[in-house]
Amino acid sequence: MSKTYRLYCRTPGDRRFKPVDWNGGTQVTNLIYATLFNQDEVDQLRRVDLAHPDNSHLEFEFRPVTMKE
Repeated sequence: MSKTYRLYCRTPGDRRFKPVDWNGGTQVTNLIYATLFNQDEVDQLRRVDLAHPDNSHLEFEFRPVTMKE
């Protein structure tokens, strides 16, 4: 089973990271709305999208998700 990750983001004025709804382009407070990523998607996002100059002021972090079965 492959690992699943959730993307968190923090802006310069934030004290904490917040989960991200990738499709909506927003930070969310409820995890049900946060986008989940597999390892291949995480690798691609790190190389291309998160390195974009428009995101230079943001701090991103991928955290592994523990899935209950």
